[in-house]
Amino acid sequence: MAKQSIFLGTVSNDGTGTNLRGGGSIINQNFDEIYTAIGDGTNLKGYITIEDTSSTQDTVNIGEKIQFIGANGITTTVGNNEVQIAIDGTVLTETSADTLTNKSIALGVNTITGTVAEFNTALTDGDFATIAGTETLTNKTLTSPVINTPTGDVATKDGTETLTNKTLTSPVINTPTGDVATLSGTQILSNKTIDTGSNSITGTLFTFADDTSSTNTIVQGDTLKFSGGNGIQTTLSGDLIEIKASGITNTEIDANAGILNTQLANNSVTIGYTAVELGTSATNVNGLSITGSAYITINGQGSAIRFNHPNLASFPTAATYSGSPALDEATLKPYMASASGWINLLTENDPVERHSNVNVTGIADGQGLVWNASTTRFEAGSLGGTIGRYEDASARFAVTYNSTTSYRFTSHYGTVDNPTIYIKQGTTFAFDLSALAGSHPFAIQTSSGAFNSSNRIETGLTHVASDGTVTTGLNAQEKTSGVLYFDVPYDQAGPIYYVCTAHPAMNGEIKVNSKGESTGLNNSQIWLLTADTALTGNSSMADITANIAESAVTGYARIGDPMSVSSGVFTFPSTGIWEVEGIFNFSGSEGYAQGSIYVTTNNATWSQVALSSEESDNQEYGQANLKAQIDVTDTANVKVKFQQGGTMSGNALKGNSSYMRTGFLFRRLGDT
Repeated sequence: MAKQSIFLGTVSNDGTGTNLRGGGSIINQNFDEIYTAIGDGTNLKGYITIEDTSSTQDTVNIGEKIQFIGANGITTTVGNNEVQIAIDGTVLTETSADTLTNKSIALGVNTITGTVAEFNTALTDGDFATIAGTETLTNKTLTSPVINTPTGDVATKDGTETLTNKTLTSPVINTPTGDVATLSGTQILSNKTIDTGSNSITGTLFTFADDTSSTNTIVQGDTLKFSGGNGIQTTLSGDLIEIKASGITNTEIDANAGILNTQLANNSVTIGYTAVELGTSATNVNGLSITGSAYITINGQGSAIRFNHPNLASFPTAATYSGSPALDEATLKPYMASASGWINLLTENDPVERHSNVNVTGIADGQGLVWNASTTRFEAGSLGGTIGRYEDASARFAVTYNSTTSYRFTSHYGTVDNPTIYIKQGTTFAFDLSALAGSHPFAIQTSSGAFNSSNRIETGLTHVASDGTVTTGLNAQEKTSGVLYFDVPYDQAGPIYYVCTAHPAMNGEIKVNSKGESTGLNNSQIWLLTADTALTGNSSMADITANIAESAVTGYARIGDPMSVSSGVFTFPSTGIWEVEGIFNFSGSEGYAQGSIYVTTNNATWSQVALSSEESDNQEYGQANLKAQIDVTDTANVKVKFQQGGTMSGNALKGNSSYMRTGFLFRRLGDT
């Protein structure tokens, strides 16, 4: 029977699991199976029985070990649920190749087969002599031998015979005739010739030594070689060995040789015009000239190299010494040599007009140097108050453009096209037109839409060109560079409008508030999470980057320009004090969920400014609300984003496009 399992249901107490009776039945059936397998159906056995080949039995209690132990020549191995029983290397088998040690073989009941050659190969101290074979006996004593058929004459023990063509092995000559030099004796050989080609002379022939008393011996067969070292050459001709010095360099002359510098054929060197004797030092060298590529390094403090000349006319050819400095002593002007001539270097005493990109021709009191893009140099001109007036302006709008469709004010409104601008009576605003690069003439008028020259405003306008030229009133309008200052009159009515005189689509509104009037709630909008988003499932937080759109529910209306969003990062349409609110709606149970607001003031580093959590043990829905109030001083750098996280089961941040579940609210409360 296969194991049976009790069904617990899909969730707790959903009524779909196995009932108590059915569960008990499954448990009984599983236990009956176990008791039958390892018992008698009623009782479990606490042991197992093992038996050997002699029918001897033993019992092993559950939990005890069963050992498999090998006897003589038998080994056991346990591994991978397997017991392996094998014969070890000490047992002689029928087909195995083994070496017998300390064994006795009874020839009466055993047969050893083999040839004489095989037996002789097996022997280690000699060979067998056979009855029928022909063998030479060596160093043998024959006691009462019988020679049945001698070949030739037989020399007898006591007879006097001449042996011819015989080989005597280890003979003993008892009474030699004349003097005999024996093998182990000590005798003096006289008048003998020893053929070294067929004889060997052992022992040392002679010993030789070098200057350091290192010795070596020569024996018969050695080769005595005379080899030259550094600067020494050896030559063998017949019985003559010639040793001579050849090609010795200065580095090969040992200091102990005792050779004096004065004993050398050339005992000095000439550097420049100065002769320097070997072994001496030269502190001054005249007439030294270094040609080719070289490095001169002078590390000593207080060192100096002179490159001065009486005047410019006395300078050497510049191309020859390209890269070298020189000083004109007559004018005290420094120069640098180049391939094209001597270049006069600037010093602290030189006037500013010596710069190639500076022209002071016609400069007058009160003027300064103004960059002229057409001539690519600084020229004399009036600064006209451009720099100073920036400080007087309440705000400086950096004016750029998007093709021919819209203006952008990147300093305050980022990449928003044709945004609504807020100004105040009695204050000065600067419109920096330098990024227009000569296109899209900028004008301010009282009518919306396309440019209407008759509706241009005149009062309070001052334009300062890049060369310092100042124009006012209507003449300050329709510029494509420089800075347009608008001193907003105290009685300036609104709204007014900015427009490109060449492209009608490039236009937008300028809202004007009185000096004491609050520029308060002029922007309010709601954005929605349009679809469910899974929570992180852990304690970490994650940016909300998808399914974000401005509300489009029934009856919704926005006040002011919209926020812009990219990958979950919101950009404000204008500066001011903004209230940011997040409403987070969660679903799930047995865990917690979190929502947070993050702000950056440099478009890089983010800080958490609000955090709200919802925790639940068994709740399907929860909500977390949080707010932040942010001073948006720069729309390009001050931005906001939202994060979520949590561990709720079935975790989800709820979203919907038809009504708010999770949403983000933005309200402008007043000026920055």
